[in-house]
Amino acid sequence: MDLSLVFMPLITLVTAQITVLDLARFRFKAKKLFAILAIEFIVQVVVCVAILSLFGYEAYVLTFFFCMDIPAIATFFYLSRRRDFRDFFTALVTIFISFAFSIPSLWIAHQLGGDYFWYNLCRILIFAPLFYCLHRFVRKRYIQ
Repeated sequence: MDLSLVFMPLITLVTAQITVLDLARFRFKAKKLFAILAIEFIVQVVVCVAILSLFGYEAYVLTFFFCMDIPAIATFFYLSRRRDFRDFFTALVTIFISFAFSIPSLWIAHQLGGDYFWYNLCRILIFAPLFYCLHRFVRKRYIQ
């Protein structure tokens, strides 16, 4: 198995958690919030890496919604201060932001040989300026 394939769930979770932490309001203090997010992160990465290593990328894609999206969204709603439509909208925005850097990354990685290493690297390189723009120009108005 390609080692860079293991970084796919890591990058997905880190970028989603960073985006949600930047856009949402939470009902817990920072220490407890980060402890809960760390537990979620570890459990989800272990499950995803197990699926990737035991069953391959095809099984990972088929189970992605159940092993990544549902637990992440459920944890977000548990942690959230509001727990209403605004949080549902924030979850959707996070998913769309993920698409905004994942789809161009797929295209660029395909142009560079289709390796998972290039896909992961492109996701990081595209996410960084996208997150900066989100944090710098959108966050304040979004939270209001």
